[in-house]
Amino acid sequence: MKKLLLACAVLFIGAWCGVKIAADPGYVLVSYKHWSAEMPLWFLVLAWFAGYVVLALVRALWNGSFALSVSAKHFFSKRSDERSRNLTNKGFMAYAEGHWDSAEKLLLKGAKESKQPLINYLAAAMAAQKTEDYEKRDKFLQSAHRVMPEAQVAILLTQAQLQFDAHQLEQALATLRHIEEIAPSHPYVLRLLKDVYEQVGDYDSLLDLLPRLLSQKVVAKADKNDQELKIHQARLQSAITQELGSKVHLCWQDVPRSLRKHEILVSLYASFLARKGDTEQACELIASALKSSWSPKLIKLYGSIHCGEVAKQRKVAESFLKLHGGEVDLVLCLTRLCMREKLWGQAKDYCLQAIEQGEVCEALYLYGELLEQAGEPSEALRYYKMASGGQIEN
Repeated sequence: MKKLLLACAVLFIGAWCGVKIAADPGYVLVSYKHWSAEMPLWFLVLAWFAGYVVLALVRALWNGSFALSVSAKHFFSKRSDERSRNLTNKGFMAYAEGHWDSAEKLLLKGAKESKQPLINYLAAAMAAQKTEDYEKRDKFLQSAHRVMPEAQVAILLTQAQLQFDAHQLEQALATLRHIEEIAPSHPYVLRLLKDVYEQVGDYDSLLDLLPRLLSQKVVAKADKNDQELKIHQARLQSAITQELGSKVHLCWQDVPRSLRKHEILVSLYASFLARKGDTEQACELIASALKSSWSPKLIKLYGSIHCGEVAKQRKVAESFLKLHGGEVDLVLCLTRLCMREKLWGQAKDYCLQAIEQGEVCEALYLYGELLEQAGEPSEALRYYKMASGGQIEN
């Protein structure tokens, strides 16, 4: 109904305009210098309207061709993205299946058509690492940095991890120190630094790093003592192995009070002191540690050290009998100390007590020594044989 009314209105307006044009067509004169043009008014109006329609059509065609160009560009871009995704997915599947060369090629092809090729270059570097082509690996990492320089930390971390995995520890350390300048508190950087320092045996640097490892929760507070123990043990052991006497003492001074009585560290330092002739300090160190926490390992070491004042050493050991009289290592320690003092009767009693408590081999051997000292070589030989067999003969 609306369309019919609109058609009628158009016909009416057209008929009315036709009548008016026929009755009075009007007159227009356009003059410019020696040039002039005459035309009816209604012709000028119609010419202007026709020109407007032509311009509108030209504009519409232009916009349509531009939209077509944009659509075509979008279509081809979409096709390129799909190819890139397919190649990248195939590359990752090849990587997961262990086809390193194929993975590298597919990932690089995908990178050429990708708008964000960073992940392709990083994965290609990992694939090159698997084939031990480190030159190509570094080349791909450089390409990753070139296409996305703002991802510098991520790229350098990948490089450091790959270098660490390839046992290129010096290169990994250099890379990590470079990242430290950019992101000094990055947890993953600190974790990798910890791993590298442990691998190269740089426990001095690891000790300096420990507060940052704790603050960034790379090492949990609950594991602090274990980590400190590991570091100080390694530092002491390294200095002792290299026979760096002054450094050994410095390493011991660095040990925190909470670990000064730990059997592992006390055993290392006391053994070092005893070998260097400082047996008095070694015995005092062990005795102090034993008063805080009992250790079969330390009482055994205590009995093996030849202190200048044997009687004093024995009395210290006897002071532990009240609380640890059932400890066979303490009884054996006292056996040795009594033998050193030539207290043969007490030594024999302690030795027999150790045999009764089940420490057969060592106690039998010591009892053999006591018999030999008493002038009974044949009987001593029998006990030596029993000691080697670990059984008591009737």
